[in-house]
Amino acid sequence: MEAKMPDSMAELTDREIIEEVLAGNKVAYRALVERYQGRIYEVVYAMVRNREDARDLTQDVFIKAFKDLAELDLDSDFYSFVYNIAMNVANDHLRRHKEKIEHTHEDLRDRIIAALTKLSAGQREVIQLREIDGLTYIEIAELLEIPEGTVMSRLYRGRKKLKAVLRKD
Repeated sequence: MEAKMPDSMAELTDREIIEEVLAGNKVAYRALVERYQGRIYEVVYAMVRNREDARDLTQDVFIKAFKDLAELDLDSDFYSFVYNIAMNVANDHLRRHKEKIEHTHEDLRDRIIAALTKLSAGQREVIQLREIDGLTYIEIAELLEIPEGTVMSRLYRGRKKLKAVLRKD
């Protein structure tokens, strides 16, 4: 017997959509992509600073998430799952291409983005989540599955290094 599909997948929770996908309704996955692709694109773009690469990498993130969906604990948050994949995909891209973001002294934003590339992945990640995405320490700790003290430590060290790098420029 086929499961009855609601008129709109948008009305379903993430868990319900995931259950549909795992039951064989591969089309249902599109609802998750539509729900989160904008946020994931912004995360990836903030790291790679290239719109075309960010679009391609965002697609890669959702393809990888689809392939790994069976590994997701249904009690876990889908956004956290796909966010972690996005961070890994973007970091892999940066490592693979060893891209250096050129910056000018005229544009503070470009200088900050360039300075962020000099931080460790962990520091860059928590600074992005706090300063760009506006998450609280607790939300960051839950998302990254690390203690709140680690979030605070990474933020402190990352901000300190960021200031030092920006002073040199």
